[in-house]
Amino acid sequence: MDLRYTLVNNNGILEVQGLPRGRYDLFFRLYDVLVSNHLFNKIVWGNRKENYTAFARRALESEKDGYFLDVPSGPATFTHRLYAQNQNRLVVLSDLSYDTLRFAQRRITRTNTKAKVMFIRADALNLPFVDLSIQTVLSQGFLHIMEDPRPFLVEVSRVLQPSGMAFFTSLVKDRPASAFVMKILHAMGHIATPHSSREILDFFIGTDLKIISHERIGGMLYIITRKKGS
Repeated sequence: MDLRYTLVNNNGILEVQGLPRGRYDLFFRLYDVLVSNHLFNKIVWGNRKENYTAFARRALESEKDGYFLDVPSGPATFTHRLYAQNQNRLVVLSDLSYDTLRFAQRRITRTNTKAKVMFIRADALNLPFVDLSIQTVLSQGFLHIMEDPRPFLVEVSRVLQPSGMAFFTSLVKDRPASAFVMKILHAMGHIATPHSSREILDFFIGTDLKIISHERIGGMLYIITRKKGS
């Protein structure tokens, strides 16, 4: 894999030097327990946690080869078994939080010590990969963290190959119960200003990512894109 920066190895996690501490280092374990809870997902987001895994599987199986990037990967709450069982593509998990990546690493290697995975600590807005180097990108639950996700979408487009696809999920305020919780999370500084599905989709206008399908289930929007010109 060709990289733009020199990375250092820290217990099997490759790091871009000089990165700040990840904001989720202190409470990612609480996040992991909460978002993996069946009742929490059903009541708050109108979703099943199996939906998130199925979407990730769809992304992973969209191609048989080429690099697969999960960014930000978090602690691989819904994907660790999927990645541990993967026999085809190299899966790259990237996150700004070292502790989160370390947790994901242990989860995956506990199931399969020879899993085809790589862990890279990096800034999602300044990825260390060279242009046109990634075949597929998966980004779950990140668009709603940023007030303006367009710089991230531009960065995803930069690293995608001409035939590349990118899969995204985002919380949206279309569902009243979800909107109520999103307002609380926003007030606590955990997410950006809550957006509707239409507002999230509008962020893709003017980027090189063409939306080929989108679906809202409860308070979660699932988006599949392909790089324009491919």
